[in-house]
Amino acid sequence: MPVETHYLLGLKTIKIQQDSDYLPFSLDSILLADFFTEKKRMQSILDLGTGAGPIPLYLSTKTTLPITGIDIQPALVELAQSNAKINALSQQLTFKQADIKSIQDVFEAQSFEAVTVNPPFFKMHEQSPLNTQETKRIMRHEVAVTWEDILKAVKYVLANQGTFFFIHRVERMSEIITSLTAHGFALKRMRFVHPKAQKNATSFLGEATFQGQPGLTLIPPLYVHDDDDQYTQEVRKIFHYEDAK
Repeated sequence: MPVETHYLLGLKTIKIQQDSDYLPFSLDSILLADFFTEKKRMQSILDLGTGAGPIPLYLSTKTTLPITGIDIQPALVELAQSNAKINALSQQLTFKQADIKSIQDVFEAQSFEAVTVNPPFFKMHEQSPLNTQETKRIMRHEVAVTWEDILKAVKYVLANQGTFFFIHRVERMSEIITSLTAHGFALKRMRFVHPKAQKNATSFLGEATFQGQPGLTLIPPLYVHDDDDQYTQEVRKIFHYEDAK
């Protein structure tokens, strides 16, 4: 298996192994992990579509809560388990092979207080430009799971007043918000992500409470690059690049 090991961005305390047969972890995963905010009522976290485990690995630097990650691809689950082991995090991080659409076969209802997901962003259309490798196609397009499937799984596994953290594309925002409301989620916090200050937002981070009260806080936007095409200071801080100096 073509596996490479390196530090998780500027985090010199965390290493991550990745397999080139699968997509590497993305900026979106790290921004989502940074966006996560621990609540007093939280006792456990579930990461859906965890891949090699970048979100749980990053979260381990922010919280001591137990974190479980699931993925449909067995090889990625093995890689995530290995990542937990090489970082001495096996007591905190648990990874399982599971289909999000059959989550009721793996977990009891309302068994987590927090759920995170960096989902496949793109719907399937006849004209969809698909990656020729199925292992990578599953990670970008709604081949194995749709947003609706994800919401049904989150609704099942999340406790009342539990918190759902996600990232998605701006062009699907109207659909995302409508579906959240339909499934009993109240959108509580949102942040737009822009490639640059002068560019339109391409994605947004969201925090929703299951069976929560309405009331949305719009956080100031996050700009990824500056005018010189370098990461902004805020993104460098999220990546812990300043710590690495």
